[in-house]
Amino acid sequence: MSTFTLEESRQWCHEVMRSAARNFYYGMSLLPEEKRHAMFALYAFMRHIDDIADSAVDSGTDKKTASEALEYWRRTTHEAMQGAELPHPMFASLRHTVRHFCIPMYLLDDAIEGQLMDMHLSRYGTFEELKRYCYCVASTVGIAAIHIWGYRDSEAISLAYDRGVAFQLTNILRDIREDYERGRIYLPQEDLERFGVD
Repeated sequence: MSTFTLEESRQWCHEVMRSAARNFYYGMSLLPEEKRHAMFALYAFMRHIDDIADSAVDSGTDKKTASEALEYWRRTTHEAMQGAELPHPMFASLRHTVRHFCIPMYLLDDAIEGQLMDMHLSRYGTFEELKRYCYCVASTVGIAAIHIWGYRDSEAISLAYDRGVAFQLTNILRDIREDYERGRIYLPQEDLERFGVD
């Protein structure tokens, strides 16, 4: 079983960010070194779980297989955080990030839950259900990020939560037609019924 040094892992996460998210990459490159490496690791984790879910949603890959892959990734991430040396280049940097910046593990778990929701739910009955989804796929990233950037007031966590929900709602509103054509309606059913939208 091969393992990766922290420097090798950081370089791998750097390449993931540089190749997959050029718009974020340049902004994140301006951060101080330790925070920059941490944001690259956080992005690499989120990109990986998103890719697993997208493979099922977009290409018709078996959802059971993708769900199992996400659950495997959840278990493996926990093992890595507990010190296990695993043959994936991301984990050394992610483990250092989580430990150094005290990022709660529930945020990584909830981010995985959001990907599972995206694979298995194509409708949301209430706004509260939709809000939970928005938190899982967007707010988790923001809350983890403020642990890296630093904050003094605990209200920052609730603000990061709300900002993530707002960002995801904006994505949903922007993509209504595209999502509908893919068989997905994120707008809550209770609101569609309330306003007479079939």
